[in-house]
Amino acid sequence: MRVKNYRHVARSSAAVAAVGTAYASGKRISLETSYWPDGQPFRGGLQSLSVYVSSISSAASITWRLTRDTDGDESIITDVTGALTTGITTATDGSVNFKLNYDVSLESGDTFYLWIKTDAGTVTVDQAVLLWGE
Repeated sequence: MRVKNYRHVARSSAAVAAVGTAYASGKRISLETSYWPDGQPFRGGLQSLSVYVSSISSAASITWRLTRDTDGDESIITDVTGALTTGITTATDGSVNFKLNYDVSLESGDTFYLWIKTDAGTVTVDQAVLLWGE
């Protein structure tokens, strides 16, 4: 018997400007999974994370962490660093992609909080996309 693996997307809703070399509480990015049924704890597998940036100023890589709380104190995935790939036509636009294979169970809610910092300079995080499955 085959079991279908449903894939879902959680996208950030607004750009975050001037992300610099330290995590900042005012720059956290909410990723709501819209897990069903509403109000139930999230149980799923995180499959990939893509981060799209613009206004790259001196940054060559980003480091990120994923937490279950809005203060950034309870990590689900601890710090991960990846090199920014800049655009072909615009060197100040870029992205970084991460393949994940991580099963997660949240005690309550269905929102993850993404924290990003750069190795140098600043970027604007235009969008973060978290792919997850059940």
